[in-house]
Amino acid sequence: MQIVSNATVLCSIPSFSSSAVIVAGSSSAGSQPQQLSLPYELYVGLSDSVYVGDVGNDRIQLWLSGAVQGITVAGGQGYGSNASQLDGARDVYVDSTNNLIVLDTGNQRIQQYNLLSGSTIGTTIMSNLPLSCRNMFVEPTTGIIYLSDMYNHNVLRMPNGSILAGGHGFGSQLNQLYYPAGLFVTPTETIYVADSFNDRVQMWTSGASVGITVAGGNGRGSAANQLNSPMHVIYIASTGNLIVTDSGNGRIQIWAPNATCGITVVSNQFMYPMSSALDLMGQNLYVLDQVRGQVKRFNLLSSNSLCIPANCSIIALSTTTTFSTVVSSTSSTVSGNKALTTEQVDGVIPSWGITITIVGTVTLIIMTSFIYVLKTKITSQ
Repeated sequence: MQIVSNATVLCSIPSFSSSAVIVAGSSSAGSQPQQLSLPYELYVGLSDSVYVGDVGNDRIQLWLSGAVQGITVAGGQGYGSNASQLDGARDVYVDSTNNLIVLDTGNQRIQQYNLLSGSTIGTTIMSNLPLSCRNMFVEPTTGIIYLSDMYNHNVLRMPNGSILAGGHGFGSQLNQLYYPAGLFVTPTETIYVADSFNDRVQMWTSGASVGITVAGGNGRGSAANQLNSPMHVIYIASTGNLIVTDSGNGRIQIWAPNATCGITVVSNQFMYPMSSALDLMGQNLYVLDQVRGQVKRFNLLSSNSLCIPANCSIIALSTTTTFSTVVSSTSSTVSGNKALTTEQVDGVIPSWGITITIVGTVTLIIMTSFIYVLKTKITSQ
């Protein structure tokens, strides 16, 4: 049997360096300019500048690219409620006009700072928020602010506080959330939320009364189809992939559309990863380790590689490329972890066992009903 491709096949799942670069924080937690204490969220801005919600120090720290210490751009005057203070500020965002927007959780408000002026005096743009709002998402095209209200188990659209997801008490039903954490909202108001105590990521389309599980949801654990207290999620519009901060398992996973399991792209690097972000080019990955008080950068190695655990299928990740195939029934099968692309070969292939001989720089995996290939030629005998 021979499988031949005449086209270049691209993969939608990237790989990252296993060597991290510490871009914020130091080897110990603390209140010095080079330290962080219980950081919660981050934002990566222009020129790879990193803004960190430094909760334990009641401040927002800016780390310029290559810097060895941070700059306080909000708070840092002890916890309190005046315009120069913050109280447990967790989340942070920078808009297109260089306004710094801060979720000041302990003060139940959202503060705004003009970064161009250099002033650390904030203006309150929303107040009387629920005390358990832990995560914020600002949709860049609409400017609408969304909040994850952890202890009320719902997601809110501000400023009117409309409940868009959850709102039926804590639980595991599809109309419920249980300690929702990080969230991502598309311009059409599809919500992706890390449903931490349900060990899953839920998607709520605009106006929906129930969510759809798009990652995890198979009980708490470390298997490829499981999550353990996920705390953050990023949606990548170009591929439909989700980057999930699988906090309890100390790993970052990518879940492709329709996937039944996740692909671990970074692990064994953290004590407790709380959040993650991509740079503005959508390439390098930044991960906030809350316990170590650090932000680490993992450089993109390739956008054309993908690994998938055995016995887990990913279907129709991207457009289908047609290959010339001849299939015959033989004996043994390929198993274990293999590198592969996202392309489906000639539709559904009967689930015969095939002995594979790889020719050249080609990788292949056989799964129940599909064959996936990378690059040019595979000969099977």
